[in-house]
Amino acid sequence: VRYFPLETTDNCLLGNECSIIYAGNSIIAGDAQTRSFYRFDKNGKFMNKIGRQGQGPEEYAEIGRASCRE
Repeated sequence: VRYFPLETTDNCLLGNECSIIYAGNSIIAGDAQTRSFYRFDKNGKFMNKIGRQGQGPEEYAEIGRASCRE
């Protein structure tokens, strides 16, 4: 188990309801409150926001809900 904080800036604030997965050298956080996906490097530094909500190509319809507090 490894613990490290994720970078917090105005561009990548996570709400209380999110899903976090480790994917290779990246950490992907799906935030149900802001309906956004964020990518961080393996040290927790914010890299970029991924996609956007919608119905068109390269858009996602919904983010599943899971609590970050668990």
